[in-house]
Amino acid sequence: MPDFTSDTHSGARAGRSAAHGCAARLLAAALAVGCLVGPTSLPAAAAQCATSASTVFLSGTVRDFTSSQPDFNVADGDASATFLNPTLGADGTPSLASGAKLTTVQSASSFAQWWHASANPAISQSESLSQILSNQCSSDPRVYQLNNTSFYPIDNQLLGNGGGAHNSWFTYQLNGNIGYQGGEVLQYTSSDDLWVFINGHLAVDLGGVHDAKSASVSLDTAASSLGISPGNTYPIAIFFAHRSATHTSTLGLSALSATVCSALASASRVSPSPANIQMLGTAQASGSTLNVISASASGPAGGAAWYQTPLSVAPSFASEFDFTLTPGSSGTAEGFAFVVQSAGLTARGGDAGYLGYAGIPNSLAVAFETTSNASLGEPPYQAISFQTNGAQQNSANQTSSLGISGSGANLKLADGQPHHVRIQYVRGLAGAAGWLRVYTYPSNDPSKGLAPVTQAQIPAATFAAIAAPNAYLGFTAASSQTVGETLAISNWTVTPLLPSTAQSVLAPVPTAAVAGQSLQVTLQLEDACHAALGSTGVGYAGQIQGLLSSTNPSELAVASVTDNGDGTYTLAATPSLPGSYQLAVQLAGQPIQGSPFAVTVTPAAGAPAPRPDLAGQRFEDPNGPNMYLIDEDGTARYIPDPPTLEALFPDWNVGQGVDPTTIAAGPAITSGAYLATSSATPNVYLISNGQKRWVSSPAVMAKFDFAWSQLRQVPQSTLDALPNGPTLT
Repeated sequence: MPDFTSDTHSGARAGRSAAHGCAARLLAAALAVGCLVGPTSLPAAAAQCATSASTVFLSGTVRDFTSSQPDFNVADGDASATFLNPTLGADGTPSLASGAKLTTVQSASSFAQWWHASANPAISQSESLSQILSNQCSSDPRVYQLNNTSFYPIDNQLLGNGGGAHNSWFTYQLNGNIGYQGGEVLQYTSSDDLWVFINGHLAVDLGGVHDAKSASVSLDTAASSLGISPGNTYPIAIFFAHRSATHTSTLGLSALSATVCSALASASRVSPSPANIQMLGTAQASGSTLNVISASASGPAGGAAWYQTPLSVAPSFASEFDFTLTPGSSGTAEGFAFVVQSAGLTARGGDAGYLGYAGIPNSLAVAFETTSNASLGEPPYQAISFQTNGAQQNSANQTSSLGISGSGANLKLADGQPHHVRIQYVRGLAGAAGWLRVYTYPSNDPSKGLAPVTQAQIPAATFAAIAAPNAYLGFTAASSQTVGETLAISNWTVTPLLPSTAQSVLAPVPTAAVAGQSLQVTLQLEDACHAALGSTGVGYAGQIQGLLSSTNPSELAVASVTDNGDGTYTLAATPSLPGSYQLAVQLAGQPIQGSPFAVTVTPAAGAPAPRPDLAGQRFEDPNGPNMYLIDEDGTARYIPDPPTLEALFPDWNVGQGVDPTTIAAGPAITSGAYLATSSATPNVYLISNGQKRWVSSPAVMAKFDFAWSQLRQVPQSTLDALPNGPTLT
């Protein structure tokens, strides 16, 4: 889920929708505790604002519409109507309530267009839009506010003003996190529609086409209905629409700062170097720099460079790099792409405007487009677009775009200057769509910090089909007959998100089991921020190991591991005997939190009991020739064959009057078991079942009727290599 990023700048580099005056940042309070209420008047301005402030950064997507969309350019109405279902849908957007009777919305389908990319750029276009909220005029310094009484963020952009003074018909979706401490009141104002969801639940409802109305929500009183509690961080989703044909667009927001755990920040970075990169076509290395294409290449030409180790990026990832794109003699450049793909290390797409990625199946391209190609639907400005056709061959046509940066980003990518880029995919929660974002320095000025320049949502299943279980990452570039370029990539890093052994947990935590019955537990994989990985398409079953072991009785059972397809794995093992066990669970060779787990195994109802009073004696099955040794723990252990019996005991004599099949069964003695010692120690050991068991005294040798004459001298290293089993006493 996207997040707020704390900032400590005084004043505001507040984007195109900067607050209009300090006093205006105070929004009206109207939402009685926990209940949605009607409009209230704006409060009087605060007498004085703080001289300094901290800020939070909020990013979102604005979508521009024309009057051909039936829900826009409409008269006032529906201000008192119930619009929405009370919770967000699986894709993280609101949906119309069943049976909603509205005059300003044509249908559920037309409403869904407000929050989703359109396949027809003549009807709807979108771009990323950032806001800065400040606590300078807030009576509660934990609350960050913004109020703009003339909110027109895309004037003369995207679809344009349509001959009017403003570009008036648009929606704005913002997603982030709030850190709820206790006692906070969040205030909102809008004309027209504004809905706020906290933790997926509707908290503020200002739906309808109307003049400015305000509402507030007390988090303490609404905590139960929102499913929140103090001391925790929760997602917030804000949905605003201006649809009126007449009145001014007004927007007022409140938010809380959040210390958001970054699982990617705690993950391990990979730094690909030319030595481990597959070069194709024009790609070549120059020291630590990757030159994907050169202006000297005769066009059309293209190159691709893939990191040779496939990475697990489906759960989330981030990648950063520096690039310099220098036009050839024509003064223009086609552009390049950062690509995630599972087609293989020889994958290459078309040249020229296809940028080397179009035609690669199972791929997602972040295309840096520097020459407009009208036949592909590209805009008349330099842009960054997310391109995919899922498992099918990718396309450079905008019909395959998940989202593209707007003209307001004012990108100058092919200027021969170094640029720094961060590309990030953050998976959605509970299978919801994930977020793709591209960050750059505004105006290529590092002092301004990285800011999102474009973003788009991608269905989790679509990205998993491309990236799971592992994917190749790299770059493609191409030139045409008339347009050449030189692309240099340096300082490339990739941070894949992997499950955390410190956070992954067993549910339920095992404490008890029954002998002879399967013990089953579920392992939930979580990232470093305690977030369940969910269904990412990446299978970790091969990296999970479970061992159920006991020294009394002596037993070792390897657990089976089943991938449940939802980020959980079932481990199953069957203890054969009662006793005290430990279940050790490892992920990628490291124990998960709490491992090993103590498990008490009790006898099954009606099961034979052990006979420790008979320890050391041998008995024969009265119904057959099988022989058994009663072990220290009183269990009857089958002696598998005559050579094993003769290697341990001086004769074939057995006790009388006891049926060993009525005694609790222990694991059979290993065929080929023997008695051993070494020149380095006087100790005698029973070697069986992959263990060495110390025979603690001559009296114990006699108790078990072990044959001194069968004692073998072995190297001490042989004994040292074996784990210790329970001592025979």
